[in-house]
Amino acid sequence: MLKRQNETAIQEAMNTVALAKSICQKEPVRANTLIEQVCSQFPSLPIETKAEALFAKGIANKVLGKWKSSEEALTEAKRLYEQIGRSDMVAKLLNALATLYMEQGNYTKVMEYFQQSLAVWVETNNLEGIATVSNNLGNVFYYMADYMRALEHYQKAFKIRESIGKHSENRNTLNNLGVVYMAMRDYENAVQMFEKCLKFKSVSEGLENESIAMLNLAEASRNLGKMKESENAFETARSLCERLGQKVGVARALRGQGLILEMQNRLREAITRFQQSLETFEQTEAKREIALTCCRLGKSYSKLQQENSNAISPRTPSMD
Repeated sequence: MLKRQNETAIQEAMNTVALAKSICQKEPVRANTLIEQVCSQFPSLPIETKAEALFAKGIANKVLGKWKSSEEALTEAKRLYEQIGRSDMVAKLLNALATLYMEQGNYTKVMEYFQQSLAVWVETNNLEGIATVSNNLGNVFYYMADYMRALEHYQKAFKIRESIGKHSENRNTLNNLGVVYMAMRDYENAVQMFEKCLKFKSVSEGLENESIAMLNLAEASRNLGKMKESENAFETARSLCERLGQKVGVARALRGQGLILEMQNRLREAITRFQQSLETFEQTEAKREIALTCCRLGKSYSKLQQENSNAISPRTPSMD
């Protein structure tokens, strides 16, 4: 009887971990809460279930901007999967760690982990895995400002996914192509890519991906001078990110709104948005974004000070 109860309890714990894994990107706070409850109630979970829980925790903390906690969880999950010989999951963990290091700007580790992940997928002839790493290598070259090589890797990922019928998976690649075009100041093509990307997302469950594409569409529209479209997209992105608990995304949207207000010379409103953005970024570990927002805030204060100075400066009296 006791054995049956234990087996039932363990099965319930495994179901909870599976639930946490399925919601870790859309509801990261809830996912973390579920994982903490399971791990405290069942300290002796099966190794594979524990690894799965740590994987979900790592992704949830990445979404929340808690990079150190994310790295610790993903690294431990990788060790456990290695212990039980799950090379497919090890490759996925290597990929996840590489994307985490990329957000921190540690490109040495990024390349090392992506190459290790790619080696596993090539050895097992896993085309979907190869496409994923190709897409992510495109991200690396994008951040290194090697835009032609970024386009090459994104296009390779796109073609592989089309060839194996993974059409919906190309939504992320379309977003990435748009980002590269935007970096190349080809805003028309960028907007086209983001709009195609959002068509995929409108029928998918990936709201976290939709929020990213919406942010990018807002920025591309702003660069095209389409302020109303940009403003609407930033507000939609902000709402999505708030629903998902994506603080970095919320902060990006607030900063984007501030930039539009600044361009309209509504400096006090812009400063308020930049302050809100900075406060939100400071709840994460996105140091580069914090620095960029501080810079933007400083420029707005400088413009406002100059405007006030001009307004109160004494006029030169006219002579008879």
